[in-house]
Amino acid sequence: MKKLKFFFLYFICLQASAQSTLIATQVKSYQVDRLDNVLYIDLKSNITKIESTRLKTNHYAALASGSPEILDATNPFAIMVFYPSFFQVKILDVNLAEIGSYDLRAIYPNSFFNLVCTAPVNGFWAYDEFSRKLARLDGNFQTKQQSQDLYLFTKKIIKPNFLSANNEFVYLNDPLVGIMVFDIFGSYQKTIPILGLKKFTVKEGKIIYGKDGHILQYQNLRTDTLRSTQIKMEQCSMAGASAYWMQSDSLFTQPLK
Repeated sequence: MKKLKFFFLYFICLQASAQSTLIATQVKSYQVDRLDNVLYIDLKSNITKIESTRLKTNHYAALASGSPEILDATNPFAIMVFYPSFFQVKILDVNLAEIGSYDLRAIYPNSFFNLVCTAPVNGFWAYDEFSRKLARLDGNFQTKQQSQDLYLFTKKIIKPNFLSANNEFVYLNDPLVGIMVFDIFGSYQKTIPILGLKKFTVKEGKIIYGKDGHILQYQNLRTDTLRSTQIKMEQCSMAGASAYWMQSDSLFTQPLK
């Protein structure tokens, strides 16, 4: 069995090309923060942070909270981890030490937050599946603003799978509807008709995502190919001068130049 796993991993590495570097295996999801540190959730629900120098590694696990499904390192000094099975949010510092813990079910007994992300400035965004509303939360997860029922704009029962925010906009993705865009007050702006996505990265107003072996960039109604490969990527992103992607449960990186 070990030999079979070795040859399977070897085959994946060959596919990923000689220029790419294998960072980790048994990865469920990952994020690269603005300091070029790599953070990922593994298949055993552990969280690992690899420093940009690749010389230091930190680990964190809170197995009693269930399986972590969302890892948001938008703020590398206050990393947000969401455990949806128990509606728990953990805040970790740069060394992955726990510095905050919140029970969303206790704070909002009549809501069902299934997506949470970090807001650029002191707070969070969350999607309430019961009310079909986006909520802007402060640093203690108290509601500051709410959107209208999103059904008013989509005329569909949506099932979002990803939420992200930057300085100007909030992005809520439904694979069958597209990427719904809201301003920082939660007001609906538009829907970008890119379908079938699980995750994407927003960088300087550009949406970066992987599809059919290509790393693509969308901005102002135009889609450009940043890199073409023969690799089936489950998730990809760009950070600094490198591209990152997952193939099967392996995480790779490759210089862009």
